Amino acid sequence: LAIVSMIPQSSPDYLPHRLLMFEAVLHTKAQRVVETGTDMGDSARIFATALRRTGGVISTIDKKADLKLSWLQDYPNVIPIQGESLKVPWKDVIDLLYLDSDHTKENLLGELRKFGPWVRPGGLILIHDTMHSQFGPALTDAVRTWCREMGLRWSEDPNPHGMAIIEMIRDLSPLRS
Repeated sequence: LAIVSMIPQSSPDYLPHRLLMFEAVLHTKAQRVVETGTDMGDSARIFATALRRTGGVISTIDKKADLKLSWLQDYPNVIPIQGESLKVPWKDVIDLLYLDSDHTKENLLGELRKFGPWVRPGGLILIHDTMHSQFGPALTDAVRTWCREMGLRWSEDPNPHGMAIIEMIRDLSPLRS
């Protein structure tokens, strides 16, 4: 817990979820984490710090024109990708997928359908803000819809703003495109 509390954060938004995010990397023995929605990099720093223990990397995707964030120099295991998540080509297996970009049902469903099949069996998908007063209903609806389509169950960390957790108990690789 001590190392998690020392990870620099620019917003208190992720504080309740830091331990869950850190432990998700260790639990899956992640070598590759993919994140959509870098913003200031708070969640990327959490994942990158945990990935130092597994020897893995995080690819973080954001549509911002400039991902040259000053903290990147301290995290050589972060691969910033500039672009819209649904337009960035992807062809690598994922151990942990973290979705926190455009908070609409359509975008989240698109990201789940695009990246979800790349998450290996035993991997995890985390989705931030599922209990947010403004975005939560749309995000939760997207999670329910996708999990129903894929025959998967999900749970939720009820800490502020919520975090959906989907454990990949099935191999979705035939759905990769």
